[in-house]
Amino acid sequence: MGSSKMKAKILIVDDEPDFLKLLGRVIRMELPDCETLFADSGSKAVELLNLHEVDVACLDIRMPDMDGFELLRFIQTHHPLVTVIMITAYGCIEVAVRAIKEGAYDFITKPLEQDVFILTLRKPWSEPSSCGKTCGFGKALSTTRSSRILLEQVLQFAKSSIQFEW
Repeated sequence: MGSSKMKAKILIVDDEPDFLKLLGRVIRMELPDCETLFADSGSKAVELLNLHEVDVACLDIRMPDMDGFELLRFIQTHHPLVTVIMITAYGCIEVAVRAIKEGAYDFITKPLEQDVFILTLRKPWSEPSSCGKTCGFGKALSTTRSSRILLEQVLQFAKSSIQFEW
């Protein structure tokens, strides 16, 4: 029988092919136990998110078909267990604050420093208390596809505006 340990899946979304290749090499060297998926557009990312159980998504903010903030909102609505890290070459404090306020786990700027990028990717697994909604109880409970789907539905329901009277 094979190993029952599941590989963590990282989705990298950027419209620059050379940047995707670079991050792929860095992740293969530094995080060999992770599986990496690549999307060169927001629509391709949506497709991959719907086909794979992604743990961490690194999203470029400026892309032609769907910007990173639109994709972040999609992930929060449809895949709330995915930890999102925003990446941009146009970093400023306002954009970083907006990203965190809108639900991103972290924000990093291009050009990426390899060490900072890898530390940022490792953080959700090494500091589960700082990533409560996804890496804390979410990863512990979502070892099977059916339990992950159920947990995502519970999180979506919890975010809804339905009020209960006791």
